[in-house]
Amino acid sequence: IFFRDAEHGLAVGLFGTAVQTADGGRTWTALTVETGDETDHHLYAIFGAPERGLFIAGEAGLIYRSTDGGASWTTTKTPSPGSLWTGLKLKDGTLIAAGQRGHIILSHDQGQSWTEVPSGTEQSLTGVAQNADGSLLLVGLAGTLVGSGDDGASFSARNRADRVPLNAALALPDGKPLLFGD
Repeated sequence: IFFRDAEHGLAVGLFGTAVQTADGGRTWTALTVETGDETDHHLYAIFGAPERGLFIAGEAGLIYRSTDGGASWTTTKTPSPGSLWTGLKLKDGTLIAAGQRGHIILSHDQGQSWTEVPSGTEQSLTGVAQNADGSLLLVGLAGTLVGSGDDGASFSARNRADRVPLNAALALPDGKPLLFGD
């Protein structure tokens, strides 16, 4: 779910489901994201900023991009062979998306092109957060924690001892991440 203000929001989901609201969620209408013969890819996460572009991380390494606040979308096939389950627009404008088998991709040109960066893991990644100091934390299955202190140029990975699957991370003002697991 992504809201640009209290009234206007978008939500995406499985089998190409996308809806929008202009009344704070009281009513929703269908939104077309995919076009062509295949319009039922899973849509996992929406991220970005309406004034600079919205992005949807999807199945099969697909990223959907809108430069008009979600009214129309284009599809980009990224170097990632699997589903992308999470994404984030970083403070410097870089875009990051991650997903199956530890794939991490970055875009430095507002989603026009994407480059894969080694994550150090083959565990699937399900959430990403940027801390106040600019460092990145990605979380995933098997208690996977993947970090970067150099704006995503490189990553290091480790697994928590309890190996609890992690679904999402949230950067808190005190610098300690909040992790969400099963």
